[in-house]
This record gives sequence, C-alpha cells and structure tokens, in this order.
Amino acid sequence: MMITKSEVKSKSKNVLQYLCLACGLNLISSCQFIQTPESENVSVSKAQESFIPQVFSSLMKESSYDVSFNDISGWNHISFFPQEYKQLRLSSAAYHIDATELSLNEEKHLEVSTVLVRKLANWERQHSNGIKVDLASKGVTFGNFKTFDFELLINEKKSELPYVEEAVNHYLSEINATIIKEQWLEELLVEPAKITFTFVGENHNDPQHKTATASYSYLVSDIDEVVNLKISQEDLTFSWQQHYQEKAASLGDISSENITAMIVTLDTGNNKTLRHYINEAGQHEYPENIEEYFLELGMTLRDPKIIKTSRLL
Repeated sequence: MMITKSEVKSKSKNVLQYLCLACGLNLISSCQFIQTPESENVSVSKAQESFIPQVFSSLMKESSYDVSFNDISGWNHISFFPQEYKQLRLSSAAYHIDATELSLNEEKHLEVSTVLVRKLANWERQHSNGIKVDLASKGVTFGNFKTFDFELLINEKKSELPYVEEAVNHYLSEINATIIKEQWLEELLVEPAKITFTFVGENHNDPQHKTATASYSYLVSDIDEVVNLKISQEDLTFSWQQHYQEKAASLGDISSENITAMIVTLDTGNNKTLRHYINEAGQHEYPENIEEYFLELGMTLRDPKIIKTSRLL
C-alpha cells in the first residue's frame, strides 16, 4: 500500500499517534520513507497494513439492549372483525400477541408468541395481526445499528400455508367466471411465505409525514426447529415511507434517524394480494363477495435483543 507523506501528515498522523500510544507500538517509525522525483511516499508493510484496520475495529464499542416484556405490543384486527375472519382455523385467542417473561437460573427470558395472519385476497387489513417491539428507549439509529438477535421457532401444527392447488380449488368459481386468474395464485404462492421484520423511524404512525424504514425478509423454513437469527445492518433494505408509499433510500440517507420500533408481519412471496392483480387488470371495483383465504403462521420469538456500535474516538 502506497500513501503520500503529505496524506499521512494531514489525515493519519493524529490517529496513528493515538494508536501507537494505546497499543504500545511505534508504527510511524517503522514506516520507510522513499524519495521519488514526483513525491515523497510511505511504504507500509503487509503486517502493518492488515493490523491497522484491526486496531480501528477494536476502537468500536458495542452496546447490547435486551427487549423486555413492557416493550412488546401489537395489533389484532381479527378480534374486531369476526365476520371478516370467520374462515380462520383456530380459536380467536390463538391470534393474540402473547408475551411471557420466564425466570430460569436467575435469568429472565422473554417469549413472544402468536399465529400471524396474512390475507390472500383483499389488501384491506392484509396484515391482520402483527408484533410491535418498542425500541425508542434504546438510543439506536439506523447508522449505529449492528444486529437484532433472537431465536425463532415456527410451529407446524398452528400454521396453514396453502399450496397453489388448494388456493385454485378455493377460488374455482371466481376462476371460471374470469374474475381472477389461476396465474395470479401461482405468482402469489409459488414462492415461500415470508416473515417481514421492519425497523421504523419516528412518525411511523402518521402517514402524512415521512419516516425512515429498513426491512428484512425471512423465508419460512426449518419448521419446528429453533433457529438463531441475527439480522445485521448489511441484511436490511432501506426506504422512506409516506402516504403508505415507499421510496428506496441508502443507509447514508437515513443513518442519523432514530429506530423507534420493529414490526413483525407475515407476507406472501411477492408482497401482493389478489386485489393488486384485479386493479392492475383494470377491474377497479373489487368484488366484495370474494371469500377470503389466509396464510397462517404459528411462531415464537425468544430473547430478542438489539446491538449498536459507537466509536471510542
């Protein structure tokens, strides 16, 4: 690696001196200065080149914050619209958001359980219930967010993720009447259902104002097995959200925005409903008599925590 001597003086001298003092090293004196007709250069050995980033990374501090019982809430449209959800398989209590704090070996453990529901046909209340994790008190921004760690368990007995053939059977009369197309159901269901984890910024509850969001999708797999998930900053897709519309953003655009919550929902593989296809086909009047069909996913989150980083310098 070749860097000019002037660059070392103007950009790196203070940091290198700090590193030398902190680590008991004399990095500057071990650099060889080579005179050239055009400029003065510094040659840094390979060992030094690989060591310097390691020292920089050691100057980053990590802070971990456990999610507590009081941080958990959510919503449940199923309780308020029983006729709309009369086709669900389980009793209404199964769709509540249940948080339990357990004590084991003098340590507290948090479990958050529900059966997430996603509508297949109508986009109104398509996320029929969901989990909300309050993160406002943790002091984490999108820029210093490192990971969100937890255990995930998907319960097969409480889940119902229909195959294309089952959905076609359900909507056979609408297909025969050309209200919907079999191809639409294939596109909705050919990809696995997914759990969407969305980190949201301030103003999330006010669609009139712009809010920062970052999302991660987990394709449903590993049924009845505990999976250790670690959602990192690199896994996230960033956007601005306003009036229920999303506009792509970069991490740099939203890095200083505070993360206030994480929302957990169930989605189809392409995030659409049959109503999206009906609208796109020019049928703007949604047939209200279409019988709803649901994706249902029994799931438990265990011991969620969020980790952020900050520089020591």
